[in-house]
Amino acid sequence: MRFETCIGRLRQSDLLVEGSASAQSSFDRLVIDSRDVGSSDCFVALKGTNVDGHLFIDKAVLNGAIAIVCESGPAVAGPDIALVKDSRRALAELASLMESDPASKLKVFAVTGTNGKTTVATLVAHVLDANNHKSGFIGTTGYRDGTHFYEAVRTTPSTVRVYELLGQMLASGCSHCSMELSSHAIDQDRIRMRDVDVALFTNLTRDHLDYHSTFELYFAAKKKLFDELPDGAVAVVNVDDPRGKGIAADTTGSVITFGSDDHSDVSFSIEGNELSGLDLTIDGHRRRFQLAGTYNASNLAAAYAASRALGLSALESIDALSSSPPVEGRFERMQFEGGTMVIVDYAHTPDALKNVLEATLESMRPGSTLWCIFGCGGDRDPGKRAQMGAIAERLAHKVIVTSDNPRTEDPKLILDDIRQGLLKPEDAFWEIDRRDAISRAAASMVSGDTLVLAGKGHETYQVIGTTNIHFDDREEARLAFSAELTSSKRTM
Repeated sequence: MRFETCIGRLRQSDLLVEGSASAQSSFDRLVIDSRDVGSSDCFVALKGTNVDGHLFIDKAVLNGAIAIVCESGPAVAGPDIALVKDSRRALAELASLMESDPASKLKVFAVTGTNGKTTVATLVAHVLDANNHKSGFIGTTGYRDGTHFYEAVRTTPSTVRVYELLGQMLASGCSHCSMELSSHAIDQDRIRMRDVDVALFTNLTRDHLDYHSTFELYFAAKKKLFDELPDGAVAVVNVDDPRGKGIAADTTGSVITFGSDDHSDVSFSIEGNELSGLDLTIDGHRRRFQLAGTYNASNLAAAYAASRALGLSALESIDALSSSPPVEGRFERMQFEGGTMVIVDYAHTPDALKNVLEATLESMRPGSTLWCIFGCGGDRDPGKRAQMGAIAERLAHKVIVTSDNPRTEDPKLILDDIRQGLLKPEDAFWEIDRRDAISRAAASMVSGDTLVLAGKGHETYQVIGTTNIHFDDREEARLAFSAELTSSKRTM
């Protein structure tokens, strides 16, 4: 890529303060870590939450950077330089340019909100594919470019990776992309908001306050997506959520509302609710769905509204949704021979834990026992820990508190934070080792009991310190409950 072309794009985007390029200056990669810079790279200096990339411009130059994009000048001379107003927005412009602006040739759907992002994005991708609109996917459960699958590093990958994936989707013959946009990704401009054709808001409850510091800043990050949508885009919002109307108040796109209220553009009602699935009427169409749990009624209505906004007909949307399988690690049901059930769910926020426990209780037989195993992630918002403890104690009959991804925190201290939310912490079981916690539940449960195994969902690892160790809740549940069944048969 010629740096002169980049200068032109930055000027056109009103991001350039000053800059020039030598006639032959060109590079192969955009790099944001000075340690990764090579002799054919352009280094983009970003101001991060912990580290400022501008402090490492001199190292990038020593490593051979051909060009530098930054907000303030480097201390050393040498490569071509573009001074910009905002390095993050500049990076998004250049990442898109490097891939020949792939989003302009795709229909991009992006969903944001505290809970439900993965489910809604997965459902929309299913609807598109079921109706012969080949789609790519970017989300917590992985990235698909239409040909290949990649493990997800985070919900929304880096700016450069987002546009690489969009470019690969286009090359693979995709016409659409369904993606999750986290609040971090929006705040850090990992995608140009004007590249989104349909944006959807699910809900807003407490999460990520370790990053955003206040709930209002968290809301503002989500709102930024809708504020910066281009003319002609569509904002799809959940008006059952108190923030629903406000989040799209300043959008220039058209707005479609969904909710349980008959005044919503797309309304839904629950006709039946069993662990085997939901019976819903959405926009006047009654169908049975494989997804269970009352909160998934809203997710299904959201996916229907998004599909309609993307141009699919009502029947194309509703019929595809009714055939969609449950989403991996989201209210994923495992029935065991001994009459016990395990529900594996990614719930790792107070609201998500409340939703999955309430949904399970609504579907259980009277007199059966609801067990809950959960923990809280380390190096993340500690304020939600006591809240989640209170919710588990209030809704579950038996609670086992364990480790989630402790990361660099002491797991015992995390459990101590959770303990503050329980009225009778002595009635709960406290087991730091997650495998032992699952085994304890398997040994104690009887026929008819249900265990909600919350927090990790689809994840196949546990982060202890800075190391990822293989750990899959579904595998562990199968091993523990199968071993317990075998043991029971031996004693009969």
